[in-house]
Amino acid sequence: MSFATDVKRFCDKTKLGTDKVTRAVILEVATRLINRTPVDMYIADGGHLKRNWQLGVDSAPTTVIPGADPSGAEAMNEIASEDIVAGKKYYLVNNVKYMGIIEYGLYPDPVKVPTGRSEGGYSTQAPAGVVGITMAESASILQKATKGTNLK
Repeated sequence: MSFATDVKRFCDKTKLGTDKVTRAVILEVATRLINRTPVDMYIADGGHLKRNWQLGVDSAPTTVIPGADPSGAEAMNEIASEDIVAGKKYYLVNNVKYMGIIEYGLYPDPVKVPTGRSEGGYSTQAPAGVVGITMAESASILQKATKGTNLK
């Protein structure tokens, strides 16, 4: 069973608009991913990783967006501007090659040149990664998106 199927079944059961819930879930997941993504302010393109959160509709984006977005506002605005409706497949992706390093703690341990920006292989700003912890919160994200229902 897929997460999308679970959302649809929940919406059908609670008589909520599936479009509204789908949009709320996508935007909440995107917000959490972007907010958890670390920014290295010691390099010229600090925020490049945040800038590259992208939403694909029915297929995953494969590009890397140039530039930086330290606050994540540009990435979030682009995602929020999409026509997000139920019944489609959505992909929230980040194609920057070092996203895996952030997610899985693949910095050299011990580091070659200690800077204090990583510890035990993980970024000190995202010591538990970004994607895994967000996906672990999927039940609470769905609950937040459907708040106010009569579901017992």
